[in-house]
Amino acid sequence: REYWYRFTAGGARSPVGRTRTAPAPDADPARLRVGVVSCQRYESGYFTAYRHLLAEDVDLMLHLGDYIYEYGSDSEEYGYHRLRTDPVDHPTDLEGYRAKYRLYRTDPDLRAAHQLLPMAAMWDDHEVYDDYDRFVDPDQRAAAYRAWFEHMPHLPDPTDPSRLHRRLAWGDLADLVLIDLAQYRDTEAPAPFVSTTTEGSVAHDSDRTLLGATQREWLKSTMAASKARWRVLGNPQMLQPLRLVDLDNEITRFVDPDLPPNAGLYLNGTQWDGYQAERRDILSHLVEHGVGDNVVLTGDIHSWWVGGVPLDIDDPNTPTVASEFVGGSITSPSFEQMLNARIPELNSLVRDVAGDLEFVNLFDHGYGVCEITRDAVEVAFRRVDILDPGAGVETMATFSVQRGSPSITRTS
Repeated sequence: REYWYRFTAGGARSPVGRTRTAPAPDADPARLRVGVVSCQRYESGYFTAYRHLLAEDVDLMLHLGDYIYEYGSDSEEYGYHRLRTDPVDHPTDLEGYRAKYRLYRTDPDLRAAHQLLPMAAMWDDHEVYDDYDRFVDPDQRAAAYRAWFEHMPHLPDPTDPSRLHRRLAWGDLADLVLIDLAQYRDTEAPAPFVSTTTEGSVAHDSDRTLLGATQREWLKSTMAASKARWRVLGNPQMLQPLRLVDLDNEITRFVDPDLPPNAGLYLNGTQWDGYQAERRDILSHLVEHGVGDNVVLTGDIHSWWVGGVPLDIDDPNTPTVASEFVGGSITSPSFEQMLNARIPELNSLVRDVAGDLEFVNLFDHGYGVCEITRDAVEVAFRRVDILDPGAGVETMATFSVQRGSPSITRTS
């Protein structure tokens, strides 16, 4: 149901906002249409993508994290082009983090999105600082978390105030399961890493966790207990393997029978590739309990990837457990900014090297639209020029997944 509202306080009156509620748990809605966004660095470009998202008739906006970045305009880290000025560099206290959110909310398109769309939000790492983990300074974490809760449309759980993982039901159509890959995780593996080296082998350590034990068991039980037609995992970091060199084959196993499973060169130790034993545990649980019709919506990596999530990338007979759609950033630097060049051939090269991928785009910015119906999930990737505040929108690609099969079909 749709609602219109406004606030009055201290003699001031807010603009009129719009939101909507979810269908009742026993309802059988025909569709859920979700706008998927992540990774918006203020000075890197304009948040024009939100203006186009507002025209998409979505029921819900899903933000998968990196809503703010700790870097300021003078930071030497991760800079590239700077179109706007961010004077707040590496905040560590509450006032600093509040200043970040105030600055980001000066963008009119981001403000309009909050005004007119309900949002399901999950943080990633930059809401505190790049690649932080459970060993972060507790005072800084408390300041960053408080600022997030003050500015995002989410009420904290009174029994566990920093908990964000949760299930959102859309009638019997879909369970949206949001997971937190930041506050409970062990320190990342080095990146890039070879998983047969001493440093890289930590990726296979069964004691290491990205989710934390409590959240991991919650995720397994929630997915297994779901009776919805679809399970949609809001997953801030890439789940499918991104292995660039395969070191797990007959020759290498003959030389070293004790090789860890799926040995190889991996690009990123902060995503699920750096926590492979835990990933295998979760995927095995889904297979053992017959949990199918799983769609994964992902952010973080500032690029676009589409592919199946296999139980074992080295077993040709392994089941595909889920279909994953990784969306690019709203504005945060893509490979085009990192390389200071746009090399389209890289897309096909990476797709061929990295495995069974349906789509790779390393360069564009924008958002995704995921439409879930009773028998199919349709995903569209939209690109928007971040250098032009009046830019239009273009569809890069569309995909379809039919209920009962994890196979992904590119439809345009």
